[in-house]
Amino acid sequence: MTKSVRISVKPEIWDWALTESERDERELLKRFPTAAKWFKQEQDPTFRQLENMANFLRVPFGYLLLDTPPKNDAVAAEFRSISNKVPQMSKNLLDTILEMDRRRSWMGDYRRELGWSKLGIIEKFEQENIKDVVADARLAKALLGLEEDWYTKVRDLDHAFRFLRDKLEKAGVLVMRSGIVGTNTHRPLDINDFRAFLLYDDVAPLIFVNNNDSKAGKVFSLIHEYLHVLFEQEDIFLDPYLKTGSLETRINVLTAEVLMPREKIVTLWRAGTDVFAQIESLSSIFKVSQLAMSIKLNSLG
Repeated sequence: MTKSVRISVKPEIWDWALTESERDERELLKRFPTAAKWFKQEQDPTFRQLENMANFLRVPFGYLLLDTPPKNDAVAAEFRSISNKVPQMSKNLLDTILEMDRRRSWMGDYRRELGWSKLGIIEKFEQENIKDVVADARLAKALLGLEEDWYTKVRDLDHAFRFLRDKLEKAGVLVMRSGIVGTNTHRPLDINDFRAFLLYDDVAPLIFVNNNDSKAGKVFSLIHEYLHVLFEQEDIFLDPYLKTGSLETRINVLTAEVLMPREKIVTLWRAGTDVFAQIESLSSIFKVSQLAMSIKLNSLG
């Protein structure tokens, strides 16, 4: 009988893989009773055992054969540019970012081979924005071919999202959405981790929307990330306590103006009418949440 090939894994690799996976140790030891011996270097796993362990831990098999733990440079490099701080993120979020980054990179290379240059919407916004909220919000809509009253042409929030997504895709922006990691239904994406992010590229910017967010939240996120495209700023900075600054504030205000134009709201507002009823009505008209509408109304005074 052929003896099974056993493979040695370094202790620091085991430590990295277990931390990276976020798997429960009791569940792991129940699935792999001899794993404790592997971790203590008392015994090496067979090739098949190591392959099964890699699948269970959700890490690439080849990483378990390395001499030193891998680094998530693709993500860490982005965060090092902001206060030199890398916030914690879940394994599910990290895997989603890395997968979307591969797609963005592939499409960017493909489009460049076809002769694409910086997307027209980005160039025009750079040339024509005048740092005025109302004017720049109108410009952002015009670049997508959105009419000022576009919201009257969609039935509901689902229709609004699809309508805006189609406009973005026609302009060259990649839009992805999912509520799970890849095709794994056992790995849901938590909206407490993130609602959406943008991976920037001159010719293939990619917006990813967490499908577990509310319908109104997804519409808001889509426009918010679109504006990050126009400002040529990647948006995977996820720590809410550090996500500040004049540009981020400007993008938030512009997002609200794109979706809820001041002029239109003032026209529809009826003084003396029940405030809560009007908020409900206006949020339905403009395809936003009641909270977003309340904040917008408060900003108008």
